[in-house]
Amino acid sequence: MMAAGYRSIIATMWSIKDSSAPFIADLVYQKLFEEERPDYRQAAYALHNAVKKLRTERGRTYMDWVPFLHMGL
Repeated sequence: MMAAGYRSIIATMWSIKDSSAPFIADLVYQKLFEEERPDYRQAAYALHNAVKKLRTERGRTYMDWVPFLHMGL
């Protein structure tokens, strides 16, 4: 996707649990859309905070949160 012109990508390295995906997505998009226009430069920070919240609030195991990654700016 970066070769297609995207500046950053949030992805997973393998299959994830159905309950983890919407939790992470909601928090990431909530952070990115805090301002009027989404700010892609906050993507890594947004993912970091979402994964941290998944680990602490939901008591998930290592395999639930480790697949998420951010690449790019």
